[in-house]
Order: sequence, then C-alpha cells, then structure tokens
Amino acid sequence: MKLSDIIDYILLETGNYLVSDLVKSEINLTKFLILTKSVLGEYTNYRPRRDSSTIYVESQQYVFPQESSPITIDRISSRFITLNNQYQEPNLLPNRIRDTEHIPALPYWKYDRPKLYINYVGLLYVLGNYDYTIRNIYNSEMAIIDYDLVEITYSNTEFLNLLAAKFLMTVGKQRRAFTANDLPITTDASDLVSEGKDLWDSTMETLRQNSTWWTII
Repeated sequence: MKLSDIIDYILLETGNYLVSDLVKSEINLTKFLILTKSVLGEYTNYRPRRDSSTIYVESQQYVFPQESSPITIDRISSRFITLNNQYQEPNLLPNRIRDTEHIPALPYWKYDRPKLYINYVGLLYVLGNYDYTIRNIYNSEMAIIDYDLVEITYSNTEFLNLLAAKFLMTVGKQRRAFTANDLPITTDASDLVSEGKDLWDSTMETLRQNSTWWTII
C-alpha cells in the first residue's frame, strides 16, 4: 500500500480531506514517513509479520541480512531439495526447484538477531516473526516520489487507526504553535490532540487484547 494512499485514507477518515492541501503543508510525505515508521514499530510489537524463508548454512553460524532478519524464530526445519531425484547444490537451486521435502524441526539452535547459531550444514526452512517492509518508489529520474508498505493493506485496521491517531496528535501539537487568534486552524488544536489520544488509547487496548503473540521486550 503506497504511503500517499494511506495519507489520503487518513485525511478522509479524520475529516481533513477538504483541507488536505493545508494539512499536507503541515506534514509532508517525508515527515509522514517518520510517523509511519514510529507507529509501525509499535504495531509490530503486537502484530508482527508472519513469514518464512529458506536459507543455506555453511557453518555453525548464519547471519541474516539486517533488513530481512527475523525478529524472532519459532521453528527451524531441515529442507533438502530434489530435482530428478538428485540432490542439488545450493548454488544450482534458483529457478530450478522441482520438489521440496521436510523432516522434523531441529531442536538445537540459538538466535540472536541477526545471527543464527546452529549445529547443521545445509538448507533450512525458517519460520518466524518479521518487521514490515517499506520500499522506496522512484520516478524515471530515480528520485524518490513515494513509499510502499509492502505487506500493509486496508485490512490492517489497527495500524491505520494508530497512524490516524498519531497524525491527529501531531497536527494538533503543531497548530498550538500558532499564536494569531484570527487563524481558524488554532481553534481545533486541543480537540485534535484529545481526539488522537482517545483513538490511540482505544486502539492500543484492542491490540493488547488481541495480540498475535507476546510483546517484544
């Protein structure tokens, strides 16, 4: 889901769509990205992205790329790939996988993000909890014009509510800085902060009650 689409959605949901130009001048795309990363981190504590990957371990330690390393790992199983009933070396695997077989989970391993310590050499299937992905969107001149929250959709209601709440509180706090009483945008500053806090608190309570796993410490 593109960040620009999320912004339009939040403006509509919070009743600010008709003054969107004013609001976007207060919080541009770059500033909104900062808010989004902050809220996404909080949301991940209760609703992490569930995913899996296949890795090849050459020694007793494997280091995941930092940007794609699991937060926690739940299960590790050995995986061996066959092609025409022959074992394939890992460097021959891409685009040539014909069949996959699994054997029971390996019991002895330790994970200290991003390092996995395991007494095994070969292909491993890793199931765990991951951060959400944010990718840059470029134009033809390779300038960043937007951001893609790859796994986020309109179904991630709690995340969107938290972001809307953070947006309301941030705009309200910024508008408190205006001292000219004849500016209409000064009149709703306290209301925005209050509304945002109420939405944040109620959404966080829902997340705590329906967390998909324990909170990361």
